[in-house]
Amino acid sequence: MEILIKKEENDKLLNRKKLELEIKHEKEPIPSRKQIIEFLCKKYNVDESKVKIKYILGKKGSATSIAKCYIHEA
Repeated sequence: MEILIKKEENDKLLNRKKLELEIKHEKEPIPSRKQIIEFLCKKYNVDESKVKIKYILGKKGSATSIAKCYIHEA
């Protein structure tokens, strides 16, 4: 499984980062929310309670998915 960060924005009003991810998962199921949260916690060095996943969408007929996540800073 490979996770690429396609877009990253700082939302100063809500004190969080908005992330759009592209997940490549050849011959594997769509990754769970827990797997994505663990990846983001390691990458950004934050606690699991700070990471929220809005959605994970699988693209039909391909081994890629799109996810939208938030990392709260407060």
